[in-house]
Amino acid sequence: MFFTSIIAGLGTALGWGAGDLTSKIIVDEDGAYPPMLALQAAMVLLISLLWIFLGWPLIIQTKGSMLIMLGSLFSLIAWFLYYQALQVGKAGLICTIYNLYALIPFFWQIATGTLKPQALHFLAILILIMGGILVSLNFTELGQIKIIKGLGHILGAVLFIGIYIIISDQAIDDIGWQSSFYQAQLFGLIFLLIGLRVIKQLHNQIIPSGRKRLALYQIAYIFAWICLNWGMENGEVGIVSLVSTTSPIITALLATLLLKEKLIRTQYLGIALSILGVIALGI
Repeated sequence: MFFTSIIAGLGTALGWGAGDLTSKIIVDEDGAYPPMLALQAAMVLLISLLWIFLGWPLIIQTKGSMLIMLGSLFSLIAWFLYYQALQVGKAGLICTIYNLYALIPFFWQIATGTLKPQALHFLAILILIMGGILVSLNFTELGQIKIIKGLGHILGAVLFIGIYIIISDQAIDDIGWQSSFYQAQLFGLIFLLIGLRVIKQLHNQIIPSGRKRLALYQIAYIFAWICLNWGMENGEVGIVSLVSTTSPIITALLATLLLKEKLIRTQYLGIALSILGVIALGI
């Protein structure tokens, strides 16, 4: 089951890594809030077509569907808090802190007795965290970082997304990962409409520029969420979440290849440590 969890986590990391880079480009060009509705609406449309084409089941059950609805609300709150933190804090540090969400479902599983890791696994987690920090941060810019204003927002995002993962895992036990995934995206669209109206951003919504970027964004995140939900049903949510935090490696490597950004030595070290951490989890 650990192997299945690692494969699912790596798939999630691949999707999130590519999606995060595309998201960064979209946000840089169009702003954080204006493209939100179009991105989520396109996601729901594509997933609906995928469901029809593959003939996946859609199970609506009171407990499972209510859990997904609650989880989707928490996920949206985390999303808004994350973007607010990015507006006032350094992106590398914000993303590093955000990845700590994976510790919440991991220790939740330990507390409930559903996961019994060995001592080596705790060492692997420490290595993964260190690797993520080194990959995400440019230590030559640490003196310029002003994190205090964004700290409360990003810690709130960590808490809400961690709880969302736990709730989703419970819902998947009742209605399966396909139904859970679809309903989460649908509820997410509904709550997004409400949220944008509350923060008075609904009238500012636009369609993101660049069809190729939009397509890559959708494909990457759909792939990531499918891997995550499949992993929660067939593996251990705590391990899947931890391995998925290697997504900054994908983002950094793609930025190097596509945007010609340069990695510093500590980032290469972070990549090596992250790979070592994943291997240690699989032992």
